[in-house]
Amino acid sequence: MKNIKMLLFSIVCLLAFLPNVLAASGTISVSSANQVVSGNKLTVTVTISSGTKLGSWQMNLNYDKSYLQLTSSTAEAGGTMMAASSATGVTKKSYTFTFKTLKTGSTTLSISSSLAYAFDDLSQVSLSNGSKSVKIITQAELEASYSKNNDLKSLSVEGYEITPTFSKDTLEYNAVVPEDVKEVNIIASASDSKSSVSGAGTKELTAGTNSFDIVVRAENGSEKTYKLTVEVKDKSMMIGMRKTVTAG
Repeated sequence: MKNIKMLLFSIVCLLAFLPNVLAASGTISVSSANQVVSGNKLTVTVTISSGTKLGSWQMNLNYDKSYLQLTSSTAEAGGTMMAASSATGVTKKSYTFTFKTLKTGSTTLSISSSLAYAFDDLSQVSLSNGSKSVKIITQAELEASYSKNNDLKSLSVEGYEITPTFSKDTLEYNAVVPEDVKEVNIIASASDSKSSVSGAGTKELTAGTNSFDIVVRAENGSEKTYKLTVEVKDKSMMIGMRKTVTAG
């Protein structure tokens, strides 16, 4: 630890006495999740980058200790100060910080004390410092934001007609297939991309009535079940049905 502190001190001194000529530009970005539940961890990434190779740099990550508690860091001294040099020059360097969130509310992480110098000519790099705002919420607030949409967008049986015509509010459907059909492909899609659908796909058939449940599970966990009955009829019955429909 003592050697690391001496290294950081040397880098800071070097930065302080290098020529103050701005020849290139760079950015320091701060990225993380936009929202996190209180008590959970928050991972923050700080990246310094430039189109010009960097020879040395220094920057500090600021945060509100009433909202966040630092638990781990890849910075040179293990804290929030990032200061290093490169023997070959780099165009990008990233650091990762892990925090425990302490209470609800909105907080911002920002960069201060930033300096960087080009590898080739030791000229100072003009830096644009980024920041990141994070909202810390309760588990109940998170769950309340989940989608409740458990509707189907479409339902069909490949190659066969279903009745009645599909509507997201109609929960029961029927289809009739000939006796030589051994399986059908049920196609179903959810209205909400955050929902999941189970019960669709290729289904084996037996003679007579076959019942299938297509279940839509919303993001918040609520479920809606659509019922599809596929009736396998022999050819004579199918012909009789067609004649009845034609006569009608």
